[in-house]
Amino acid sequence: MNVKKRMLSIVLSGAMAVSTAVSARSFSAFAVAQCVAYSGSNVNDQDYVQWSDTVKSYLTVCDNGNYMRVQSGAIEGKLLVEYYSSDFEPLSTKLIDNELPIFGAFYDSGNNYYVLSGQENPKQNDSLEVFRITKYDKNWNKIKSCGLYGANTTVPFDAGSARMTHSGDHLLVRTCHEMYKSSDGNNHQANVTIEVDMPSMTITDSYTGVMNVDYGYVSHSFNQFIKTDGNHIVALDHGDAHPRSAVLVKYNSDFTTGKFFPSYFEQVSNIDVVTYPEYTAGHYNYTGAAIGGFDVSSSSYIVAQSTVDLDYINTSETRNVYVSAVSKDLSTNKLNKITSYAEGTASASVPQLVKINNNSFLLLWARDTKVSCVKLNADGTVNGSIHTFEGSLSDCQPVIKNGRAVWYVYDKNNVTFNSLNLSNLDDIKTVDVKTGHDYETKYASKTDGTVTQTCKSCGYVNKFTVPTSTTVYWRTDLSNTSFSSVLSKTQFSVGDSIDFWLYDDTDYTVEFSDRSMVSVNKLENYANDIRRITFKNGGSLTVKIYPTYNPSVAKTYKFTCGCTSHTYGSAVITKQPTCTSEGTKTKTCTQCGATVTETIAKLSHSYTTTVVAPTCTTNGYTLHKCSVCGTSYKDSTTKATGHSYGNSVVTKQPTCTAEGTKTKTCTKCNATVTETIPKTSHKYVDTVIAPTCTTDGYTLHKCSVCGTSYKDSTTKATGHSYGNSVVTKQPTCTSVGTAIKTCTKCNATVTETIPKTSHKYTDTVVAPTCTADGYTLHKCSVCGTSYKDSITKATGHSYGNSVVTKQPTCTSEGTAIKTCTKCNATVTEKLPAKGHTAVTDKGYPATCTTAGKTDGSHCSVCNTVIKAQTVINATGHKSSGWIVDKAASIGVKGSKHKECTVCKKVLETAEIPALAKTSISKASVTLSTSTYAYDGKAKTPSVNVKVNGKTLKKDTDYTVSYSNNTKVGTAKVTITGKGNYTGSVSKTYSIKNNFKKATVSGISTKAFTGKNITHSITVKYNGKTLKNGTDYTVSYSNNKSIGTATVKIAGKGSYTGTITKTFKINPAKQEIQKLTAKSKAFFVDWAQKGSATGYEIQYATNSKFTSAKKVTITNKKTDTKTVSKLSGKKKYYVRVRSYTTVKGTKYYGAWSASKSVTTKK
Repeated sequence: MNVKKRMLSIVLSGAMAVSTAVSARSFSAFAVAQCVAYSGSNVNDQDYVQWSDTVKSYLTVCDNGNYMRVQSGAIEGKLLVEYYSSDFEPLSTKLIDNELPIFGAFYDSGNNYYVLSGQENPKQNDSLEVFRITKYDKNWNKIKSCGLYGANTTVPFDAGSARMTHSGDHLLVRTCHEMYKSSDGNNHQANVTIEVDMPSMTITDSYTGVMNVDYGYVSHSFNQFIKTDGNHIVALDHGDAHPRSAVLVKYNSDFTTGKFFPSYFEQVSNIDVVTYPEYTAGHYNYTGAAIGGFDVSSSSYIVAQSTVDLDYINTSETRNVYVSAVSKDLSTNKLNKITSYAEGTASASVPQLVKINNNSFLLLWARDTKVSCVKLNADGTVNGSIHTFEGSLSDCQPVIKNGRAVWYVYDKNNVTFNSLNLSNLDDIKTVDVKTGHDYETKYASKTDGTVTQTCKSCGYVNKFTVPTSTTVYWRTDLSNTSFSSVLSKTQFSVGDSIDFWLYDDTDYTVEFSDRSMVSVNKLENYANDIRRITFKNGGSLTVKIYPTYNPSVAKTYKFTCGCTSHTYGSAVITKQPTCTSEGTKTKTCTQCGATVTETIAKLSHSYTTTVVAPTCTTNGYTLHKCSVCGTSYKDSTTKATGHSYGNSVVTKQPTCTAEGTKTKTCTKCNATVTETIPKTSHKYVDTVIAPTCTTDGYTLHKCSVCGTSYKDSTTKATGHSYGNSVVTKQPTCTSVGTAIKTCTKCNATVTETIPKTSHKYTDTVVAPTCTADGYTLHKCSVCGTSYKDSITKATGHSYGNSVVTKQPTCTSEGTAIKTCTKCNATVTEKLPAKGHTAVTDKGYPATCTTAGKTDGSHCSVCNTVIKAQTVINATGHKSSGWIVDKAASIGVKGSKHKECTVCKKVLETAEIPALAKTSISKASVTLSTSTYAYDGKAKTPSVNVKVNGKTLKKDTDYTVSYSNNTKVGTAKVTITGKGNYTGSVSKTYSIKNNFKKATVSGISTKAFTGKNITHSITVKYNGKTLKNGTDYTVSYSNNKSIGTATVKIAGKGSYTGTITKTFKINPAKQEIQKLTAKSKAFFVDWAQKGSATGYEIQYATNSKFTSAKKVTITNKKTDTKTVSKLSGKKKYYVRVRSYTTVKGTKYYGAWSASKSVTTKK
């Protein structure tokens, strides 16, 4: 929602001031000589308070690396397409006709362009096309369109946006509409989803009805976003009603089938990303939030928005930026707060979210005149610090090219491209492109507020009016809230401030004779445009203020600050100069204390000189070094002499294993250089080694000096030749025996194993007992080895009755013994302890002042304590807060006490000081009406008075009196404290002449010209002729096209109220170009002027056209006609006029000049 701001130019000696530079920001500009008149502005159009609007600004990167700008709303009925080089130099322009009247969205799929448009359907006609998607090639040639008809839509894109995306051959649209009137008599608003098959341009699925969020429907959807994740649609809506949240919807259906709307069994998944509380302080649609971005990361769905403090939605006004990261299964939702602007300060705008890659995003937002940005991770957390620079955002979504985020801002004919380095967020480049008319301006005068601008290139004339007088309101006492048109004080001191306020909405220029004397700042948190001048230096100052383009009515004000002619004392050195830095000295005015600082030049260096001779390797030079600061320099350089080496001396003799060395020495500086002597050759001695049974034979070559050796001439080993085996150990039934074979050549031996012999067993049968099994034992008579088989189980014990040997007690077990009747074996059994018989020892609670005990218990058999009682300390008193016994009132003390919350004992008493009356001098006062039309009656607006947020009651807390409230001028209401309130506060309001009683003349029917039609209007009030721009303003609507135009004359200055008049614009007067006689007929050809629906040809046999006949032509393209079936040799008079049908009414142009023709036989 854009608010028009007054442009206030601050100029110095007639030269416009330029904005201050920002670090790392570079600027360049192009001026384009083309007289294209664009309208509108997209500055901060991404921002909204309650509901969004369609995005009208787009930027894409072309295949050749250039840029294409697509802008709706700049030219009526057209889509503006501009091409720019990679350096943003303008290249060419195209204008694309709107398909349907209302623009919705633009989308670049990579291969084609798509434009979404719509039109209103107030009659709820199901045969009317309300949404249309048009496909173009990359040269903007139209290929094909498809659309929805009726579609439960009265207004497409109402109170929301529209966005498109695609995957494969599927184009997906998410937007909104105002729906057909419901049973409650209202037209409600909701979202719309459309799927298009891109090759055939047919709509395969859509939903425009009413459902619930489980099917992707959001009631009162004020902003819409759409993305894809795999084969599923993921959408985000700013919901106000059902649900009242930023709601993320993930369709479980597969849109690649051509259908997205879910069945009953595959309802969408959804999550409330941020829930908006109910708003009761104003319009119920207000949610305190605005969504700026939605995208998909590698792990999350990212949502960027700005909101007030939602815990205080009814009072909070300052908005901060938040980023939510929702897991892709919608199970988690993490909210990251990005900014922390204090309540009451400027808000952050709706942010822009730019996807760098799947794991990195750029977030931008605007605040005042600056843009801030920061990088985000895949989970929405901040990556790095926030960077801020001068600039603006718009509804243009930034694009990424060559590592930079690029977007544009435009205001009428000025386009500004911004390029932000993603690797260095302090590097922002700006390029301004200016198009439009090159005007030569004729300024307004004291008697005529008309400004005439004529284009030097095309001759286009632009006229508008500015005031013919200047009214400035001043406030010299900053503790006062009122302003006066009389400047009561002109003498000030350094540090003093005054405020000025320009009453109307005209653009003004302010000139200062010495801009360095003052600072000028706009006061924030004021509804009016109030500027504060603060004096920084003494002297004389002239301020000239006038409506821009009318300096003839300038008001001039002269001020003095301190003294007009300074008398300075002697200069005082505040910083001594050195040989490395300048010094300073200050002089002070003996009259006003103003100071002036002067520079003391640096001192000269004190150099000492040293001559350094050259060496073999270094140059010689003369060194000059300052004895004070150490600064030095060299000159008089002489080259190094170089080395002079003697003969080499061997320092290490070479051997057959190591190199030797020799050294040369410089005869001047004794520097040495070492050279290498190569190794000597080896001296080998040869030895032949014969082969053995196991080793190969060879020839060994060994150096007699260093012992280094190598082998060659190898002969293979001969192998062993063994004799017969000899037993060395006889085998037994428990161990193996061994035998040895010996080689007949080398006596090497090999040992062989002789297997064990068999066991010799004897058998014994063993009977079973109570505890042991019976078996047959087989035992070897030689080695004793045995084994068992033929097992029979043990018989088991047969016990008698138990005999108690120890009785059990409360805490210890007892024992009993049983004896086997077969083997007398015994077994001991445990008898369990009986356990205590508990008796309760009753406790009692502690009080504030006495101790208590807990419950306990003991055994009634053995008196053992089972649960000991513990002492509970006295609790002590628990003090309440102050309890008012008697409230204080104005002039009367009260009393209060603190008491124990348990026993109610009074612990402390105190007096409450008597209340003082509250001053209302700084109360907030709101009038029911601030401007009245004069009718001779006293004007008494009601007042609303608040002190510290509390609304006071009339006649209880204050009284009201009025003054100067019966005549035209400034009236005053005074609120005086009463009861608990004291002091007073005043508020002024205006009583102006009732403009509705004025008479207006000079408005009449006009003919169509193709340009905006205006009138020279005269307005009189009580016989006095009023001045345009001073006493009233004039505005027109529908004053270009044929039909009924409206003129609104609004009172201004001393007049209030509006008069509305209408006048007709009829078609242009036609002209007959050719009238030719034919046989009993004539042929007429006329020049088509202006637009028309059709034409009428009137002909008669007399020049007064008595009993004339008429021929009507309904084809607006026809400009000739043969009228036949006439009398031969008859003179006919002929004339032509055009007509245009507008909303069922025909508007006729004037008849052309008549011409005559005599028909042939």
